[in-house]
Amino acid sequence: MATTVTLPREILKWLQGLDLSYSIKNPKRDFANGFLVAEIASRYHPQDIQMHSFDNGTSIRAKNSNWELLERIFRKKGIAMTPQMIDDCKQCRPAGTQQLIDLLYTTFTNKSIPPRPTLPPEEPAPAYTRPTATQAIKDHERSVPLADLTASVREAQTVLSQHKDQQIVERLTDPGRFSVTSKPAHRREPPHQIEQAPSGAGAGQVQFKGTSTAGRPGQVHSGRGKAVSEIIDAIITRQLGALRETGLAVPSDSTPSAWFAEKLASLPAEFVLAAMHEMAAQEDPISIAILRSPPEFFKLGAFVVGCMDCSNTPDKFAAACNLLHAVATHITSADPLPARAHFAGLLPRLIGFFSSASYERLAALVMAIRAFGRDCAGHVSVLRNIEPLPDPTSAEAPT
Repeated sequence: MATTVTLPREILKWLQGLDLSYSIKNPKRDFANGFLVAEIASRYHPQDIQMHSFDNGTSIRAKNSNWELLERIFRKKGIAMTPQMIDDCKQCRPAGTQQLIDLLYTTFTNKSIPPRPTLPPEEPAPAYTRPTATQAIKDHERSVPLADLTASVREAQTVLSQHKDQQIVERLTDPGRFSVTSKPAHRREPPHQIEQAPSGAGAGQVQFKGTSTAGRPGQVHSGRGKAVSEIIDAIITRQLGALRETGLAVPSDSTPSAWFAEKLASLPAEFVLAAMHEMAAQEDPISIAILRSPPEFFKLGAFVVGCMDCSNTPDKFAAACNLLHAVATHITSADPLPARAHFAGLLPRLIGFFSSASYERLAALVMAIRAFGRDCAGHVSVLRNIEPLPDPTSAEAPT
């Protein structure tokens, strides 16, 4: 079946000499609405055809109106235009459009149809340009009257069945096109390389190389993947070793971190600040422990909140906030979504400090909270959970 309209050179020259409104590039679409047909006929019958009566649109209503008017005029002039030819033109069928152009040429010029150029045989279309089932049904619907819905459904089922049969034939004739190549198996990343730490770094300490769990590619992290409580206990024990002359010691029935948070108010400020500063400096291994095991964050949160509760000076309170700020900044930069989830679980325990803490401590607390993100969603979450702050001008405001 021809898919294009082939026009001889003489017919093209004839159409170009009529000085039409626009040049003909795709005949089967340019003649579909009947406007150009009316314009060609008006060149030979200007008294009978008025172009203002025709609509140069592409809607079905415009096509039907134009062709109904043309059919009456051509019947009056004795031009044998069949309903099938009109329907083929409206549906952009190349065969019908070619018959119409031949009819107009022979009627208005009184000449015979010149021989058409011989075209080379069409090669099979590439596989990626062949019509799909949907396109095949749409193309076939043009051959069915739009009002006959029952016939349209029946014909669509026939076209779909033919399309499936054609696919079966293609699979048999060209099996290589439909062969499914197996995907390569998923390749696991090599494990991290573990090297012994250099001398002086501490017994049993190792270094991890490769992709960082904390979101810093290529950086070397120290630690053995310890839990948060183990890291904090080691720091407190190490700081206690430097203060043996004070007589401080961790009871046998308690852990260093629990003892530290409970006795924070009575512990020397120098010891507390030194321990808290070292914990903040060790935010790298603490963050790694949290990123490897998210429940570790709640152990850190319980320790920080306990230190805040027992802080009797602004310096100790600020040191606890600084620890939370350092770790929060690290895990937020590595993976913001889990960090926000951690903050949502810790926020109810921090709300009470906003109504009871002095204004000197509020700055440190806000700094720690802001480390979990400064976007609008984080601010809205805080505002929805914060109790109304006391008026600083009132007598009940903390000082």
